[in-house]
Amino acid sequence: MKVKNLFFGMLACTAFYACSSDDAVMVQQEQETPKVFTGDVAYMNIILSDAASGGTRASSPGDAPFEYGKEHEQEVKTAHFYFYNKSGVYVSEAEVWNGGKPSETEPDENIEFKSKTTVILKGLTGKTYPQYLVTVLNKDSKFAPGQTLDDMLAKLADDDTTGIITKSGFAMSTTSVANQANLAGKYFVTELSESNFSEEPINLEDKNLKPVEIYVERLAAKVTLKIASALGKDAITTVDGKTLYPIKATVAGEDNELDNTIGSEVLYVNILGWKLNATAKHSYMMKHLDEEWDAKKLGFVWNSNDFHRSYWGASWVYGKNDFPVSASKVKESNLLNYYNLDSNISEVDSSAYCPENTNTSKIVSAHLNNAVTSILLKAEICDEKGNPLNLVRYNGMLFKEGHFRNYVMASLNRANKLNVYYDNGSDDAAERYAQIDSSFVELATAGDGKVKLVLKSNTGKTFTDASGNPLSEETLKKFDDDLAAESRNATGYKGGLMYYNIPIEHLNNSGNEEVDGKTVIPEGKYGVVRNHHYVVTVNKLENPGVGIFDPNEVIIPNEEQEKFYYVGAQINILSWKIVNQDVNL
Repeated sequence: MKVKNLFFGMLACTAFYACSSDDAVMVQQEQETPKVFTGDVAYMNIILSDAASGGTRASSPGDAPFEYGKEHEQEVKTAHFYFYNKSGVYVSEAEVWNGGKPSETEPDENIEFKSKTTVILKGLTGKTYPQYLVTVLNKDSKFAPGQTLDDMLAKLADDDTTGIITKSGFAMSTTSVANQANLAGKYFVTELSESNFSEEPINLEDKNLKPVEIYVERLAAKVTLKIASALGKDAITTVDGKTLYPIKATVAGEDNELDNTIGSEVLYVNILGWKLNATAKHSYMMKHLDEEWDAKKLGFVWNSNDFHRSYWGASWVYGKNDFPVSASKVKESNLLNYYNLDSNISEVDSSAYCPENTNTSKIVSAHLNNAVTSILLKAEICDEKGNPLNLVRYNGMLFKEGHFRNYVMASLNRANKLNVYYDNGSDDAAERYAQIDSSFVELATAGDGKVKLVLKSNTGKTFTDASGNPLSEETLKKFDDDLAAESRNATGYKGGLMYYNIPIEHLNNSGNEEVDGKTVIPEGKYGVVRNHHYVVTVNKLENPGVGIFDPNEVIIPNEEQEKFYYVGAQINILSWKIVNQDVNL
């Protein structure tokens, strides 16, 4: 089905009016600036057009599904225009914004709004006019233009990702389109000519006016999570209003009791919200392209001159691979932001924004779990009344927590490693010293979402051997090591908390390949690109997610994460360009 939505990416420049005065704010360097006319003032008409965001996964970007941005996504408070000479050297800049008019058509067009404005250039003393123009809307106050076009290409939106959404609104910059005539290597600029300038103020209502057209796009990528309506057909609602989705799972232990039953039963998932993870720490102000990208290898037509946009880009992270493999290594990485699910959780049907994050096939293939921006879907696993269950996943099986403690203690006993006793106060000397049971041990975090069993420290008992001789600290430490080893790689669901990790897919629907025993993921299959809207719809829940034991620990999806990718999701990219993704959980 073709999704009609819009990709807000472009601005067409015809004329600029100053916001608070008749003149645009002009910034000049202490160097010769262009003299276009005999006087020292020139006027340039500009029409800014923002291109809607669009494009569905599993369809060609040429199908152009777009959507208009919401009012706060369209808002523009500042517009800066940076002028460069034919050598690509910075000349001057102007700041002016006169407001825009949203498109009144149905949301299936490429352009989301247009604005007419006049830029007034003063103090022109040189002999040539500016040849290139770079446009930035809603820039961060810290952003300064590059002194050359090459410098501008390397400029970040800000020192951190706040630069993509500023106090003025969503930061936008000139769209990048490859293979433009006469603009080889300068795909992010608007080319100017002498005819674009006038000695006299211009009537913007003149139908014969031929303004400079500038297209811009938002730096941010947009992500929305939805739950398919069909998923609710088997859901139940508890007395306290929880919506529970049934799943079937094999669980050891009944109702958190300690008996040894194992069986298949129906459990329930309560969805609590979601959060983006592995988001880029920085964003280039100008989009980066490789004009040699092969559409066949990417799996989609990545560049469209007709729509003044491109559907793939090299993010600030592109080509880098220094990603943490564990939560303890997060502070050592300066590429991506990783989060826990303890706070700032978004509701279902709401949207979140992040900088673009793309990478090469080689890097994504080697680091899918920790390099790709993903959705962490937070949920809890419950009984039919909505009561959260304390579970442990161990060797692929779910255990009720009490049964898991019993299981580990029994395994140690069979291995003759359960040689820890305590004085039970019995008057019968033969029964006075009893072997500890599972009530003397508890779960503790082992890092990276894993748990282990440890000996409780507050039992009030003195631990001995079978004859009543107190055990040394060394012996107790050895027992703790045995407990940890026997429960190694277990995952705890504290209070039933868990997550599903959903890597966000882009437009390449090509299948993975197996080369020399390794999975090769094609470039463009995963990633988030500026001015695209990724709509992820969960349409199936079949299995439990990954347990959360320490809510404060940041999440680095483990290397086995694909085994837990049970979300049925469809991603749509929207003008915003829409990407749809369905996932089964």
